Amino acid sequence: MEPATMIVDSSASKLAIRTRATGMLARLAHDLELEVSDVRGEVRRSDDSFTGQLIVPVDRIRVVGRLHGDRVDRGGISASDCGEIERKIRAEVFPGVKEIQVRGGGREWKQIDVTIDSGLGKTSVPMSIRGTEADRQIRITGRTELSLAKLGVREIKGPLGAFKVKDAVEVLFEIILRPEG
Repeated sequence: MEPATMIVDSSASKLAIRTRATGMLARLAHDLELEVSDVRGEVRRSDDSFTGQLIVPVDRIRVVGRLHGDRVDRGGISASDCGEIERKIRAEVFPGVKEIQVRGGGREWKQIDVTIDSGLGKTSVPMSIRGTEADRQIRITGRTELSLAKLGVREIKGPLGAFKVKDAVEVLFEIILRPEG
């Protein structure tokens, strides 16, 4: 097989980030599910391996809702609170960062090594994925935990330190690749 390039289908791909609050008054904070729209990227495949890049635009991170365990309550947060959280993500969590770059590769659609560069810091993690091919598309799904501190993110705290966001966030993804062109 000659090297083939597949591109991310932004309209069909999904990337979610789940944050959890901790601390004495964590009940007053929100465990959140965030989603990122308009992720873009590509994967190059050859006979025995693949490499890829995914671009995550920080200004496209949106609040989906409040988490209750693993269930998302889409109406659990007011529109003004969502707007304020999204503003803080851009201005305080990732100040001056336009996009987060994710690069990785492997031999099969099972295990990959990924490097994530937030513009503030960089970390590498092994990641289990599942890739399925059908109708000239590849569907890659998986989940991982990332350390915000390793990405260069300062500790996220509430007023007077009453609660904070746990350093480990959960990332869930479904990336759809289609042939280039």
